Amino acid sequence: MKKFLMTCSFVIFSAFSICATTANAQSQYQDEEEGMDYDTLLQKLSRREIADTTPQTDPFENIKIHTGVGLTNSTFSLHHPNGDSTFASQRGIQVSLGIDLFSKNWLAEGTFRNFGDSRYENANIGMKEFDLKLLYQSRLASAWAYRIGGGIAARYMNINYSGKNGEVSREIDIPDPDHPGQTIKKTIKEYAKQDAYNQQAQTPASVVQAGVLTYVTTGFSVGADASLRNAVIEETPDRMAFDITLRLDGHF
Repeated sequence: MKKFLMTCSFVIFSAFSICATTANAQSQYQDEEEGMDYDTLLQKLSRREIADTTPQTDPFENIKIHTGVGLTNSTFSLHHPNGDSTFASQRGIQVSLGIDLFSKNWLAEGTFRNFGDSRYENANIGMKEFDLKLLYQSRLASAWAYRIGGGIAARYMNINYSGKNGEVSREIDIPDPDHPGQTIKKTIKEYAKQDAYNQQAQTPASVVQAGVLTYVTTGFSVGADASLRNAVIEETPDRMAFDITLRLDGHF
């Protein structure tokens, strides 16, 4: 019985303490609210509503995908082992895909170029290329923008070099005028192609690029790029190239 009375006393005391604490807190809150004027109270309530209704922004919401096609022209000179060279200006098509890097100004872009096969005076050249670039883009005006950047490139070439004209000496048999029925050797000189070869060259290169574009709508733009490529290895016939590209891009 004594134990039961002690338990009941503890429960009643705890309930009384909780009620007293709650009443005291409510009284302090009311005193605080009553001490404020109308404008201060309104500002405080407005800050609470703004804090409660502020939306959580998604970092991927404003990221855009950029895809496009273009016509490109690459001008370069091939250097052959015999000292001869081939000056080439090769046309091709370009397909590009890019994505914003959590910013409207920075983007990464990959491109694939196919130049096909072209015949020149002393060589037949087929070429393909892959690029990966980091670009910075900014508006010049409401509809115009520029972009600059750089990256790496890999160019794959199939070179069929027909050789260089040179003087060739060879011996032939001719009838001996002093000894009928016999022949003698005679050396003759003639011009013929020399040092022909067929090579598949893979050239890693650095690339820098600059360009301008104009937005024809909010989702499409047309522009032009100029780029310079330098080989990062010496054992290649393709050491430097200058490219011009006209492109149409979509931004989604």
